[in-house]
Amino acid sequence: MKILIDNDKFVKLSWSLKAKKSGHAFVSYSTVDSFISEAGSFPLDSMIFIDSNLDHGIKGEVEAERISALGFPNIYLCTGYEDIDVTGLPWIKSIVGKSCPF
Repeated sequence: MKILIDNDKFVKLSWSLKAKKSGHAFVSYSTVDSFISEAGSFPLDSMIFIDSNLDHGIKGEVEAERISALGFPNIYLCTGYEDIDVTGLPWIKSIVGKSCPF
């Protein structure tokens, strides 16, 4: 399962179309809270991609710790910024761009 948490509807649409074309199971959310409310329905080995800049100044790299605490180990920071340092954030596996990586 591939999961995207991003507040940009065009990014979510783009990823959804790419997932459909490539046959990947995919779902997207606009907020971490909306994902967490349904997290129990996903396998823990799901790949979770979270945007760095969510609504209201919420930082995805910080909120990802909540997701990690639920037992999800495959969390990727999805951002167009190149200067983000995730040193000291062990719940982030790596940084990926905004283009759909699958």
